[in-house]
Amino acid sequence: MRFTLRVIGNLELSVSQPERVLPITSRKSRALLALLASSPRRRINRSDAASLLWAGDDPKTRLNLRQELSVLRRALGGHASQFFSATDDEIALTDAVDTDLAQLAAATKADDVLTLSAAMDVVRGPFGADLDLACDNFQRWLSEERAAARHLAVSVGDRLVRTLAEKGRHKEALDRALALHALEPLREETHRLVLREEAIVSGRASAMARYEQFRTLLRDELAVQPERETQRLLDTFRAQKSSEPAAATQATKQAPIAAPPKGSGLWRFPADLRLSGALAIALMAAAVFLFNPRIFFKPDVKPSATTAEALPAPATYNEQGDGKVSLAILPFTLQSGSEALAPFAAEFNMSVKRVFLLHRRHAVIDTPRELPPAGRMAQLGRALHARYIMSGYIQQQPQGRVHVFVEVWDTETGSAISGRSIVREGTDLAVTLRQLTSETALSTIGAIALHWATKFADEDMSVQALLARAGAHAIRSQYSDRAPNERDVWKRILALAPDNELALSHLVGQIAQTVARNQSPDVKADLAELAVLLDRLRHIAPESAHAEFIRGLTAKVSRDHEVAARHFERVLELWPGHLQAGVQLAHIGAFLGRVEEGVAWFDRWVDQKTVTVQTIDNAYIAGEVALVARRYADAARWLALAVQQNPKIGRVQALYAAALELAGREAEATQAATEAHRQAPNYSPQVMALRGSNRHGETAPAFASERDRYVEAYRAALGRAVAATRTEASTPIESR
Repeated sequence: MRFTLRVIGNLELSVSQPERVLPITSRKSRALLALLASSPRRRINRSDAASLLWAGDDPKTRLNLRQELSVLRRALGGHASQFFSATDDEIALTDAVDTDLAQLAAATKADDVLTLSAAMDVVRGPFGADLDLACDNFQRWLSEERAAARHLAVSVGDRLVRTLAEKGRHKEALDRALALHALEPLREETHRLVLREEAIVSGRASAMARYEQFRTLLRDELAVQPERETQRLLDTFRAQKSSEPAAATQATKQAPIAAPPKGSGLWRFPADLRLSGALAIALMAAAVFLFNPRIFFKPDVKPSATTAEALPAPATYNEQGDGKVSLAILPFTLQSGSEALAPFAAEFNMSVKRVFLLHRRHAVIDTPRELPPAGRMAQLGRALHARYIMSGYIQQQPQGRVHVFVEVWDTETGSAISGRSIVREGTDLAVTLRQLTSETALSTIGAIALHWATKFADEDMSVQALLARAGAHAIRSQYSDRAPNERDVWKRILALAPDNELALSHLVGQIAQTVARNQSPDVKADLAELAVLLDRLRHIAPESAHAEFIRGLTAKVSRDHEVAARHFERVLELWPGHLQAGVQLAHIGAFLGRVEEGVAWFDRWVDQKTVTVQTIDNAYIAGEVALVARRYADAARWLALAVQQNPKIGRVQALYAAALELAGREAEATQAATEAHRQAPNYSPQVMALRGSNRHGETAPAFASERDRYVEAYRAALGRAVAATRTEASTPIESR
């Protein structure tokens, strides 16, 4: 029997034969395990451990430690003697224990890709990410260990990138270099690795654009210029005559384009969570964006044109001063050999343009039939007086897959601000069309919103600047908590421009989501305000898909399910590719007892092979519909995504616990239930049992029977979690 102790990221202890997670709930015990994992020879003196786990030099600390060891032994059950030993002087892990920290440290001297990759895959976050003790000594120790573990990860990651590059596996090297860059965004040597591999894989234009983003980051964050070696690397790119070195073609043949390796980056999702390429990139970029929005979107594949020379921007843009950003959308072209997709391409171009015509953030500009040659995109943007220009191509791939590449250009600088490859199965082209339209639109909308916000000085308080910053924050808030003052920002804009549709739409959406997430301090007041705002929005934009969607969401929150369904159906008439409306309709269908119909909607809008839901709300809905359909493994996977994106919503944690319980993963279900109870102590199984009821307190029998099944699963997991908490609470206060 062997044990695996993971301390890089959230602490986790698992055992083989059979393989399962051992729940260690005591904070002191978890901290002690981290001390042992990081100590030389994996053993620690009792007095040293006591001084780190309890404040001061109180003689009781050794007694406290003895009691805590008893708590740990009870948690380990019959495995305690196989896991650790304790004498009067020291505590030690046995040889049966493997640690991720030791694996990472050992890899610093490795020179084979397999060992280095496996070591980097254990990096799930900072060392002891979930450890929390109110003890200054421990916090200082934890800070030092986190820095040391990060240094190890950077060292191994650097070694892995160089080894892959030496073997000619440049696409993999670039993927790993980008993950390393996310781990340490300001490490310049890492950035040089990215630039070198980017130049080989994607061409020098892409590498030079990435250099400019990094130079801006250093200037804004540290007020410094790039190091001389980085500047010399840029000079090398400038001296090259071609935007795509010959090595790029050769490298592409040697290393076919693949999804980023599992586990790369600062955070890793569970092994059974298969993220789509677009969503995986979005989540990794969201994490980086929290530190600096200027490095959010980066081209990840070869742009279809070189970066344009800087030219004077047009004196005016085709905009109305309402905050909508002008965008020219060029038709996506067909790659050679993909002629069979010509009807699909025509429909895709119309579908994408329709989305942006309906979207409230952009003023779409008509484009001429005669398109410029490659490399002249920025000049066309200036001629059309468009701030941004979108272009791309469609390609048929083996096994019927459809590949879309989309890139967005900034007219003012003449450079590409984002590049994204999206590949979907083409067995059902109607489904593929919806998926590719949705992901293309979301990618472009996010790229423009975040880039546009960087063009305004912090002191600029004009309506346009406020709209740009608020819009960027709205994109960020899909992956984290909303800022407490977000509602005030939208109201401030409306005070300056009362009929601004953009601000009014976002304010309505912010209030609706606050109510939907059970975060409203006064639900009745918020619903009353929503009614007034929706009436204003109806007069300003009577055919607004967004307003119709909020009406549906408001009806759903009010538990008027039939009305909500009609509004969501109307959204899909106005905007056939509206992913959120489709997913909400699946949820409502389940609530109304039309479980099979709801599951059919779910299958239509959510790809079963890759998770394409884009926000926490969609992910949790997908998870609950999967629960109702008895697809418990799928439910656990999607709810894991929701929890990864925002772990602070208790009801989502509770659904996750239920899914894990029904999937037979009891130890993980207990942990999820513990977190659910901590985040929302009043969200009991009795409260969960009200899910799906309408405003009259009635529940469709077909939904109720499945809901009761997962409520009982949560009750079981919560019972174990509460029992474990009481066990910990029964020990003396000073020992916890």
